[in-house]
Amino acid sequence: MAKRIAGENLQVTETVGGGTSGTGVAEVETVEHQETRLMAALPDMVKAAIAAGDVASSIDEVKIGKDKSPTGKDEVSRYVRLSAMSAKGQLALCNGKMVPSTPKPEEGEDERTEVEKADGACDYFNYGYDLNRRAEVRQALSNILQGPEKAIKKAVDGLVANGGFTAEEAREIVVRQRMKVGLAV
Repeated sequence: MAKRIAGENLQVTETVGGGTSGTGVAEVETVEHQETRLMAALPDMVKAAIAAGDVASSIDEVKIGKDKSPTGKDEVSRYVRLSAMSAKGQLALCNGKMVPSTPKPEEGEDERTEVEKADGACDYFNYGYDLNRRAEVRQALSNILQGPEKAIKKAVDGLVANGGFTAEEAREIVVRQRMKVGLAV
């Protein structure tokens, strides 16, 4: 468990029965030391990609609120957030593997090697690409199901709130645009 202490640049790491110190006593670690330790633990391929500018890195936090935490306390853990900035960076983050993982056989024993099971950069790209496509299709379907009046009202409300138009002006603009592209009004 890590916490900030009174706005200082320290983290408290509690150990339980043995922990990292073997004493069961709370240890204090500076945030800078923790960041250095996290960065040092990265694979050499990723470190080289960061140095080359193919991967961007930053320290980020995962937080679990006290309402979701089994301890009943707010919990925070830091990690190195890595973002590929190029295809070389994607390869580095996927241990040099570009091709997708080999599908698991539908029947029989799974005899794939660990390399064949591992996700490659294509797996991550395909997943993200599919999420975007699904969102587009879902939005189009939602627009069809809610009918033109709800979509028009939503667009009019947006123009009134952000565009400085009156409701009448906004409705006229929205209806004209929808008719221009062949949408129902």
